Amino acid sequence: MSHPYIPRCLSLQAGLGFKGRLKRRNLSSAVPWASLQLRHASVLFAYFFQYNKGGQTESHDPDVLRMVLGNTKWTLDFSHFLLNEMFDMADEFEDVYHDPEAFTQKLKNSSSLPLLILLSSMSRAFLRFICRGLRGVNAGFASANPASLVGDSRIYYTEICQTLESSPVRIDVYEKFLAGVDSAVKHAYQGAGFGDAERPGPEKELLVNARIPPVLTTAVATLLRQTVPALKSEINRRAIYLGDYGWLGFGNDRRTALYRKQREVDILKKCPLRPPLPLGNDGRVAPLKKRRCARCCEVSGDTNLPRSLLSFKMIAKLGLLRSCLCGGMWVLETDTGDLGARTASTNGSSNRVNQT
Repeated sequence: MSHPYIPRCLSLQAGLGFKGRLKRRNLSSAVPWASLQLRHASVLFAYFFQYNKGGQTESHDPDVLRMVLGNTKWTLDFSHFLLNEMFDMADEFEDVYHDPEAFTQKLKNSSSLPLLILLSSMSRAFLRFICRGLRGVNAGFASANPASLVGDSRIYYTEICQTLESSPVRIDVYEKFLAGVDSAVKHAYQGAGFGDAERPGPEKELLVNARIPPVLTTAVATLLRQTVPALKSEINRRAIYLGDYGWLGFGNDRRTALYRKQREVDILKKCPLRPPLPLGNDGRVAPLKKRRCARCCEVSGDTNLPRSLLSFKMIAKLGLLRSCLCGGMWVLETDTGDLGARTASTNGSSNRVNQT
């Protein structure tokens, strides 16, 4: 999970389908890009869970907790986005459940990012680690030393717990759902006579080509007919359906496209960045500095080193001091309010760059 070449390989594949920051990625690019985000969150929660379990106070730094809060909101919304799509697919495929040939043909014509994410063993493993980490975050608040939670630390930690408690899907329910997906995929491989030596082929088809291999057709049928409907009594379906997932950047709806044009999300802290503040009525704005990754073109609002030693150590352990979560290097950028152009600098000299 923490191997340094995993994010580089995933970001390279994601870059092949990158058509500009304001345009939606194609499916073969979105799958590795989503896997990168899940990997980042799973590693972050793993460290956080480890510190809480060890009784250390390092993770109670306000800057660290702010990053955990943003990633908690992002991962919960992403999990709801997955479930919402799966419920829609279950309804859409209901009329072909009893016709295997029609089901297979309809599945070939579908293009569902959530389904590919759930079927891929790598991204599914990241989701399991995230669930485990979120349980540790929630349990850590009750056992935390009150002296280590003061000021902003208590505010952020309280908001994290409130976010988890108000989720329309409990963590244990989502873990049960992932276990059902694991079981469906396992039985599909076993039914086709696929062992460990044959599994890399279908996994490559999912991750690289964004296509569902024929061997997993039965797994999809089990998932849509049994696993997904079994969740209805344990979740708040209405809240999931009405959720706003535009800020995730994976949808193809107008809300996502509009959000992509108007706002940017910090790739590390998973929080929306504020736009440049106006200086008057003549359209002038205060320049806002940020870092942009030269590899994936995502941004971070932090242009300086972490303010506290504890935050510095956490960022260093995550390997994010000098590079983005995809492995690319940062470029300092000045935002002047023009979405079409930015002023970037890597060595003190400024250059105007266009983003389309």
